[in-house]
Amino acid sequence: MGFAARSAILSFAASFVFATTAFMAPAYAGSSIPHDSKVLEEIIPHSRDLLSDKFSLIVWNVHKGSQQNKWAQDLKRISSGSELIMLQEAMKDHYMPSVLRSITGFGWIFATSWIKTPEMEETGVATGSPARPIVSAFRRSPGREPFTSTPKMSLVNTYRLESGVNLMTVNIHGINFVSVKNYKTQIDDLVPVIQKHKGPVIFAGDFNTWNDGRTQVVMNATKKLGLKQVHFPGDNRATKFDHIFIRGCVFSQGTLRTDIKSSDHPPLTVVVDCAYYKTLVELGAAP
Repeated sequence: MGFAARSAILSFAASFVFATTAFMAPAYAGSSIPHDSKVLEEIIPHSRDLLSDKFSLIVWNVHKGSQQNKWAQDLKRISSGSELIMLQEAMKDHYMPSVLRSITGFGWIFATSWIKTPEMEETGVATGSPARPIVSAFRRSPGREPFTSTPKMSLVNTYRLESGVNLMTVNIHGINFVSVKNYKTQIDDLVPVIQKHKGPVIFAGDFNTWNDGRTQVVMNATKKLGLKQVHFPGDNRATKFDHIFIRGCVFSQGTLRTDIKSSDHPPLTVVVDCAYYKTLVELGAAP
């Protein structure tokens, strides 16, 4: 389904169901939401302590890896030379962890949003890097999706860079079939988390910004946080769900990988250089 058609369907559906989302049961039949202590897992160990000051980043909603071998081949191909990968609609099932394990040197932190039962297949967001995070945390969306009563998930990792600076990454999957007001609660919930971090930040993922109201919520929040948006030359997406915002690092123009067809979202890639942040700190000019 094209982005324009999907956007129209989402807008139509949300107009009918948003009012119910705050009052639904914890989860619908066939799913469960994990206890806080079970949300985060290092599913594959990391190989080193430090992340390079300059690295290539990939952001991709992988559509649960539904095209299996084709998706796996695409991920392996585009991950070559990258040091940070942020996935949405990741899965802990019989297949995807083995694909992630095949990316040499990468470790992965998985944050489970909900669990499909009785298969016990977990879905959520995953962030991968050779460098192990100093700290990992998660934020569930305050609201729930209608009918399913399942939350969306954000994974917050902090990495030590080679320069000694700490980089925060926030990997978000935005809540979908809810009102703009409800959607704003998820974004607002993340703002103080990012504000508290003294250092560079990458805020990226599938924001589900399929209408102007949602887009404005994100733009207002990122402006408040001093984050700059990565732009993608030739970006002809009818509706832009996925974004990358960065603070405290320089970055190149991004690349929108429209050649990749193994998900309903194209991967986003960008080269990020945080080496100069330490100089800003020394000059007293760091954000």
